[in-house]
Amino acid sequence: KQWYQRRVRDRHDRDWQEFEFLYKPGDLSRAPPVVAPHQPRLDWQMWFAALGSYNYNPWIINLAYRLLNNSTDVSNLIKHNPFPENPPKFIRALKYRYHYTKFGNGTRDWWTRDSQEIYFPPLALYQPTLKEFLDYHGYTTPLREEHVDQTIIPYMGMIRSVVDKTDPVVLIWTLCLASFLPHFKALRFRFSLFGI
Repeated sequence: KQWYQRRVRDRHDRDWQEFEFLYKPGDLSRAPPVVAPHQPRLDWQMWFAALGSYNYNPWIINLAYRLLNNSTDVSNLIKHNPFPENPPKFIRALKYRYHYTKFGNGTRDWWTRDSQEIYFPPLALYQPTLKEFLDYHGYTTPLREEHVDQTIIPYMGMIRSVVDKTDPVVLIWTLCLASFLPHFKALRFRFSLFGI
């Protein structure tokens, strides 16, 4: 099986560094996560956007604009922001083709990838064409941080850290059994009424 994925990279000084997203392929040594029944919307949309051009997916340029601003709303949706303190000066996206590695190839990597093309060229916050593109597609260029209830953010971080460390099979079975437990108790009560 193979996937086309886009890797969003940014540059603060001279080196390009990659943003690591939560669910889509990126780090070659990271196992594919089990996400069912959850559907991670951002990573899912990025997969579909990689099948076409950013001109047909203007939200990806808005995502890049928000990453250039170090928007906390967007930073909470990604696994690793290489520049948590200062926003990057430039950002670009490259398109890769991912393949599973062959079993017994002597590496611990899950993926191999081939560079395909530049998805969108380097963008900078000061570029007038970036602001024009966002305005044309209905995205507001002044960055508005929407109000997010700050009390839930630490709890979501704790849940995410536990889920990241848990074996996916154990997690799925735990959730299935936890959802079935109330039904099991109700069935046991009904059978006790009949002396079974």
